[in-house]
Amino acid sequence: MSGIGPKTALNILSGMNSVTFRGAVANGDVKSLSQISGVGRKTAERIVVELRDKIGAAGAWEASSAQRGLSPADQKINDAVLALMALGFKQIEAHDAVRAGQAVLGPQATVEDFVRAALKKGA
Repeated sequence: MSGIGPKTALNILSGMNSVTFRGAVANGDVKSLSQISGVGRKTAERIVVELRDKIGAAGAWEASSAQRGLSPADQKINDAVLALMALGFKQIEAHDAVRAGQAVLGPQATVEDFVRAALKKGA
């Protein structure tokens, strides 16, 4: 990003973890971003505008999941949904595919099993 130098970038990385940062950008949370040392309101607004599309729905989904503190089984489902979204699935399609895979494969299935099942079904 233009206007963000190495010092400000380091402040951002040390000011909040990457999941929280992606969530703040995806949700347009200028207030949280501007609380980081060296990042004012205008810089925070520019970060949101320039990075929101790059972070997309997957970043928002990941940030909201991290806030809820998921169980291991739910975390597995969440990871599979995020993987499918990264592969181009829409959020609702990815969630439906993973739930269908869970019904067929059972609770012992891994994230990789869910993703493979969804990709086979979609092919």
